[in-house]
Amino acid sequence: PDPLQWRTWPEDLVSVSEEGKLATQTAAYENSLTHTGEELTEGRHYWEVEIAGQETGTFVGVCRPDADLRAEHGRREDTTAWLMYANGGDLCGNGKQFDDPAGGINEGDRMGILLDLDDGSLRFFRNGVEHGPGYPAGSVTGPVALAAPMKWLGHAVRLPPAARAPA
Repeated sequence: PDPLQWRTWPEDLVSVSEEGKLATQTAAYENSLTHTGEELTEGRHYWEVEIAGQETGTFVGVCRPDADLRAEHGRREDTTAWLMYANGGDLCGNGKQFDDPAGGINEGDRMGILLDLDDGSLRFFRNGVEHGPGYPAGSVTGPVALAAPMKWLGHAVRLPPAARAPA
């Protein structure tokens, strides 16, 4: 879809404003999953997500479009999402659980997500610089959508304009 917007979220836990660009957690200590609703199955895709609220308990990555909006998706055994935890830059979900820490993401930082469904990889960027090892080729299969699980009251993620994939 164009323009990119948050399209799917649990309405009693998350509010979406700024014409679908800003998602804010409205409940304390409740798992929520917000995503774009897209069903990407092939090709290379790049997005950015600005951490617009507290980073502890916020994740960014991709999820299955039919993933449970109220479940936790960052455990090793979870197969519904491939995520980076903003607080430590750790990978979570699909065989990872706070693995490969790359360093924290701060409020105001832009997290880039480069998804290559042709080779099955997912790479992360912080303010335009590659951040951590990501998920290697063969790790990610579609369909997936851009995702931002949150947990704490006041967490927020924004889809900024003009995201360009790094060279």
